[in-house]
Amino acid sequence: MEDLVNHPSHYAGNIETIDYIRDKLEPSGFTDYCIGNVMKYISRWRKKDGKQDLKKAQVYLQWAIESAEKEPFVQDPADLRQLEPYDFGDDFK
Repeated sequence: MEDLVNHPSHYAGNIETIDYIRDKLEPSGFTDYCIGNVMKYISRWRKKDGKQDLKKAQVYLQWAIESAEKEPFVQDPADLRQLEPYDFGDDFK
């Protein structure tokens, strides 16, 4: 049986697509990419692929955690003030 969560056949090739994306992005970019996919799969799970989407979100969350562990740790809170605030839009107000 095909593993649609970890190795879907429509992404088959010489290199896993996720490995290519990870290789092309800095750790922080890859972390953000993964978090975006977590949000996507969590928000649609009841309307599209059910538990399979939750499992995909879980995989992307694990990759985000692993990637975040490779990012430089911000020790000075002043460094955080340089970041732009994130706008979640009207969906989370």
